Amino acid sequence: MGIRNCEGLCVGLGTAATLVDGACPDPCDDDILDLLEAQARTNAKAAADEQCLLRGGETCECIGEFTTLSRSCRTVSFTANGLVGTFCFYNVQVLYDGDCGIVI
Repeated sequence: MGIRNCEGLCVGLGTAATLVDGACPDPCDDDILDLLEAQARTNAKAAADEQCLLRGGETCECIGEFTTLSRSCRTVSFTANGLVGTFCFYNVQVLYDGDCGIVI
C-alpha cells in the first residue's frame, strides 16, 4: 500500500433527538438540550474523522471546530389505535468542519 495523503477538507453533521412524555416546557429544558448537544458533537466529529481516516489512515483526523446549528423542542401529538399521546420532541444539530491533519 502506498503513502496516503492526510490533507483536505472535512465536514460532519451530527444530530441527536429524544422524546419526553408530556408537553414541552417554555423555554425548553436546557439540561436535556445540553446532553443532546454532547451526543450530536460526538456524532459530528466521528463523521468528519471518517473522511480523514479514509483519506489518510488511522493517524489522520479532522481538526476543526463545532458550530451549533439548532437546539429546539416542540410538542407533538398523535393518535394511534384510539389513544392520544403528547410528547416533547427535543432535537439538536451540530456541524464540525475543518481540515484533515495528523495530531501529534
